[in-house]
Amino acid sequence: WSAPRGASAIPEDPTEAPFSVELADDFEAWGDVTNVELDGAACTGCSAPAAKSVAVRFWSWTAADGPGDLVAEYFLQAGDDHLKIDAAAPSSIAVRLATPFAARGRYFVSLQIEFAGIGAWSWWTAADAPRLSPAWVRARDGAWGPAERTNDLAFALSTTPWDDVDFALGCGQLEVETPMAPGLEASWRATDVAALDRDRAWAIGVAKAEAGPRPLFFERRRGIWRTVDLPVGDDVELRAIEVVSAKEVWVVGSFLFQPGPAAEVRQPLALRYLPDASRWEVLATPLLLEGEALFTDLVGRADGEVWIVGSSTQTVDGAARRVARLWSHDGTTFKDLTIEDAIGGGDE
Repeated sequence: WSAPRGASAIPEDPTEAPFSVELADDFEAWGDVTNVELDGAACTGCSAPAAKSVAVRFWSWTAADGPGDLVAEYFLQAGDDHLKIDAAAPSSIAVRLATPFAARGRYFVSLQIEFAGIGAWSWWTAADAPRLSPAWVRARDGAWGPAERTNDLAFALSTTPWDDVDFALGCGQLEVETPMAPGLEASWRATDVAALDRDRAWAIGVAKAEAGPRPLFFERRRGIWRTVDLPVGDDVELRAIEVVSAKEVWVVGSFLFQPGPAAEVRQPLALRYLPDASRWEVLATPLLLEGEALFTDLVGRADGEVWIVGSSTQTVDGAARRVARLWSHDGTTFKDLTIEDAIGGGDE
């Protein structure tokens, strides 16, 4: 075994140094963690012994010294219903914690596998730069030190129900779904996405076209993406999408408005999509008599009310300035609220 500092393992015989190695990486979360998923691989080009058990530990967070005090630890034997692992050739590992870990800020999480003999499991790194801090390592219960890793380790924490955890992809790979739309041979990009559950999701985007940008709207049902025609022209800009309820999906942005024969300004746009009926509603939005305004983001409340943020331009003392704005929608009409009155200033 040539890389003891790049793996996590517990030897059956504790005298077999340097195989008692533990890796840890940090995270920030607020909630009750029920599932821990880790991506890695058994030794390459060798016949590793079977895995006997798995240890997952949570540590307090320090800014410069790695894991601090031990906060919680979980031990699971191979064959435990709360452990998903191929004992003969461990790769992706999933642990359902018997008692949820109450995360209230920053912590480190570590993993070790006990083998029936001398074995190794390499914890894969993520493909991005470190968040918070890189990985840390210790040998034989000693002091923690920086690991020979420049990226974060690959793991995920969630509160997903156990039956919903899907490991069909294996090897810790993400499944990439690309919505296909007619006439999208030119470049295009998705700009926002919202989901109701794992089978129903919606997305907005924009495509490059000879006549100018073309707005896009996608719907995903039962694993299949399809395009849905918009009820507006190509002069709109779609900025955000939100699932307000199981029966309503909202899209906001702006459209070009002509207050005069030689003038064009942007005004707020709000669309409501009704998935069950595959039908659109173009909502009557507030228009500014002077200057322009646009919606940029939104959030739906449990009571059905929708809150929207955006901005507008206005002239003050002969100078134009852009002002942050807030609107609400009670299911029937929009109400224009003034952020400037609420927080003492409205400049973006």
